[in-house]
Amino acid sequence: MTDNQQLKFGLHIPVSKIHTALKWVVVINILFLFGTWLHHSRIIMPEKKAMQILLSQFNFAKENVVASWYSSILFFISGITAATCFWADMQRTDNARGRILNFGWLVIAGIFIMLSFDEMGSFHEMIGETAAFKKAGGGSKGAGWYFFYALILAVAIFMITFFVMKFKGNKLAFVLTILGVLLFISNPFQEKFEIHTWRSSVDPSTWRRPVFFLLLEEGSEIFASFCFLYSFATYAIAAAPGTGLLKIKTLQLESGLHKNFILYLTGFAFILGSAMLIIHLNAWNFSRDDNGIPHNWPPAATAFLGFAAGIYLYFKFHQQQQQRKVYLLLAICCLLISIYFGANMYGYRSGSFGKIKYAVLAITVLAGLAAVIKLNGPGIYAKVLITGWVLLMGLSVFSSRFYPSAFGYLAAVSLVLGLLLHYQDKASGIMLLNSELLSIKAGLAEMK
Repeated sequence: MTDNQQLKFGLHIPVSKIHTALKWVVVINILFLFGTWLHHSRIIMPEKKAMQILLSQFNFAKENVVASWYSSILFFISGITAATCFWADMQRTDNARGRILNFGWLVIAGIFIMLSFDEMGSFHEMIGETAAFKKAGGGSKGAGWYFFYALILAVAIFMITFFVMKFKGNKLAFVLTILGVLLFISNPFQEKFEIHTWRSSVDPSTWRRPVFFLLLEEGSEIFASFCFLYSFATYAIAAAPGTGLLKIKTLQLESGLHKNFILYLTGFAFILGSAMLIIHLNAWNFSRDDNGIPHNWPPAATAFLGFAAGIYLYFKFHQQQQQRKVYLLLAICCLLISIYFGANMYGYRSGSFGKIKYAVLAITVLAGLAAVIKLNGPGIYAKVLITGWVLLMGLSVFSSRFYPSAFGYLAAVSLVLGLLLHYQDKASGIMLLNSELLSIKAGLAEMK
């Protein structure tokens, strides 16, 4: 592949589709808040354990459920959208000062990815149990808590300062981010108020949080995430507008991929996997019902990237109907796997919920076979990685303790790398075919 034939990666998303997606986020937020009220109120079959487990999946106040997965992934998507803003700004900035400032978007993206990890792993809620925090003075008025709140304040100040500099000409984006920051800052103080109320109650063992305060806390967090997502999407659209063939306004971005991009991603995956192991070995996942499980975030987030890759391929190669079905099947399977790990569904050992893991494995096998057999273009390495995805998911299902999430992470990485290699092979083949067609046309023109 010559320099003129460098492999490209691009986005071409109609603005109307982005706005539709944002509306659906609002609808889903409200549905989960309703589910939070429904489960907390216990008005439907309170004596039925299976029904309560099912309803708990929609409760933002519970950990290791679908609702906590959704909240985490919403932060994750906001981080990805912030990285898209960096991409858009770097393509239009032509001075050194502006390009340096643009790197603030990567800091913002990192903050939201950490928030995504914290939402699923409950790290900020467990920080008081860590040895380092206790040594710093982890009492109710100790130095540990002062440092924790000072860190939150520093992050908030950085975000506001950066957004003031970036959103001078975009009032809607600026207002949304300020609202998001305020909602974000209010959340830890609401949690501290909750703890104080619990400790001050007549009988803490029977105390239940009033539903109004529950919905206020959970609603402020989920809509803070939405405000940031809406703001970043608004900015990205304004920074990189485009027009399609039908004069439809679109978000258009395109860049060449480095020839070693897959090697770099593999290295990053290794670092994240090492961090996952360190988290597990340091026992940050304290065994209490109200704590998240930090090592579930890497497989859930990586599987969600697999979902995004499948959707990208579905729209990228829209003219190949047969293969589009396979891409969609892979995307749906990855979404289910992301929920499976993010909601800790592999932890169910009996009953109807204990069979979920076998259903996930069956869908994975089906999607893997369809990809290996029906997809045209993937080379031998892509097929090996997709096959490895299926085998590693099998090991995940038939293992226990830390190993399901470890094998699940390796499986998700294997699939993402396989899809990237498939995209590279397929896109390179199309570019080569186009080059040959141009050569034939040039030869015919000379003959004439």
